[in-house]
Amino acid sequence: MRLLLRSKLGWVAGGLVLVLLGLYCTQSPTETGYANHAADVAYVGMETCQSCHAEIHGTFIHTGMGQSFGLATREKSQAQYGPHALVYDTATNFYYFPYWRGEALWVKEFRLAAGDTIYKRDEQIDFIIGSGHHTNSHLVQTNGYLSQAPITYYTQEGKWDMAPGFKEGQNLRFSRVLTSECLT
Repeated sequence: MRLLLRSKLGWVAGGLVLVLLGLYCTQSPTETGYANHAADVAYVGMETCQSCHAEIHGTFIHTGMGQSFGLATREKSQAQYGPHALVYDTATNFYYFPYWRGEALWVKEFRLAAGDTIYKRDEQIDFIIGSGHHTNSHLVQTNGYLSQAPITYYTQEGKWDMAPGFKEGQNLRFSRVLTSECLT
């Protein structure tokens, strides 16, 4: 009799566990409405965060990481400009030359044949990424997407060269779109 009672209680307990598990699995998760995912959201700047996160803001802003992304300005750039800034990609036969036109940073991509320019493209740089301790890389914004420019300034070596991942035939020119994984 006791064995039969234990067996029935075991079945009831097991059934109860299955029912509770089924209820738990069918509940839809509560969705958090992230305000920054709306189509009309724009960058508000780090100062907006300061009102709620003053301590974090006060320390982070002074780190290399806190200073690693900004508009392409002369103040943000650690690079040296001039005739020595010319970079040649042997795999694609393209030359790259960074320069300032007024207050805007540009990269000229061109190809030569017998000393004549047979192709030329100028892209305005919108953002500089990197604290300047090691590199300054350059981003172009096109139709809401960020793409990496093919050249980077290596601050410790004091020279321009192909950007990481653009060497040895991997040059995607100005079409390497940065995904959210690249930026986080």
